[in-house]
Amino acid sequence: MRLDKSVISQSSSHHEWIRMKIPISGQGLFEWDIMVEKICEYFWVDICTEKGFNVDYDSWLGAQAYGWVFVKYGQTFKEKDRITVHLDMRTCSFSVNGKRYPIAFRNLPGKVYPAVSLRAP
Repeated sequence: MRLDKSVISQSSSHHEWIRMKIPISGQGLFEWDIMVEKICEYFWVDICTEKGFNVDYDSWLGAQAYGWVFVKYGQTFKEKDRITVHLDMRTCSFSVNGKRYPIAFRNLPGKVYPAVSLRAP
């Protein structure tokens, strides 16, 4: 995992999380990619609110009140998968290796943070 000064990371005995320090807000389409370099048993691509990082770190982000998680519709991610997040500040959808999935979330708050969470090995 590559980290720099633009991210915040947290971990517990069960889960690890990372999110951007700078929120996404405003109008327009925002897109970013998550590249899977090495797979683990449980891995989630997320967005969260500011409150989303004041949570129970022994649980995954999707179980929190302020987080939204993409799950690959019953399939698992593989090494070298590219997950693209498509966020227009009203809806959020995802693509995996260029295959676009239906809208996953609607009526999102006006400020969110890209995030990734995984179950610690």
